[in-house]
Amino acid sequence: MAQHTAKSLFDLNIVGAKESIALYEGLDKIRVGADITWLLRASIVFSVSAMDAYFHDKVRYRMAQFNVANLPDALRNLQIKMGDLAVWESHKRKGNAIRNIVVERMAFKSLQGMNQIADAMRLCGEEGFWGKVYPDKTIREQVLIELKEYGDRRNDIVHEGDRLSARNSGKVLRDIDLTFAQDCCRFVENLVTAVEQAFAW
Repeated sequence: MAQHTAKSLFDLNIVGAKESIALYEGLDKIRVGADITWLLRASIVFSVSAMDAYFHDKVRYRMAQFNVANLPDALRNLQIKMGDLAVWESHKRKGNAIRNIVVERMAFKSLQGMNQIADAMRLCGEEGFWGKVYPDKTIREQVLIELKEYGDRRNDIVHEGDRLSARNSGKVLRDIDLTFAQDCCRFVENLVTAVEQAFAW
């Protein structure tokens, strides 16, 4: 069985976004007469979800490397449930217990926004995460603007069907085009590459 990393799993997950874009391009050429912009919306969801999963996996793989003697401050101060003590006692390898407790706690947390990602990386012992990934302040600020833009659009699609929500909007679909979908996919890939360059673990 292949040994995976957060990056290798991301490479598998981002395929859905790329294939949705490729399918859109193919169908657009033959003018199928249906609204195929949903494929572009799907690619946005796949791209942002692949990034979210990447950060979850980054945390999961990092956690097993810690033991009680070398916990980062944020992890040492993590509140746990009394029931987690049974998990702790049942593991001979305490690194696995730490991983399982943290993974369970984070399972339902979104890791798509600037602060959520930075908080997750603090559990891994990385303070000042965004500054380490993007030392140039101008570049960092632009990346964080785009991160919010694509995350917000993903939420519009998932939670509102990508329809305008204002009272007098008629609930029409928001505009979307191929360039936006391609840019989102490329942005997520570049972000993950930058994180991998900054943090080899």
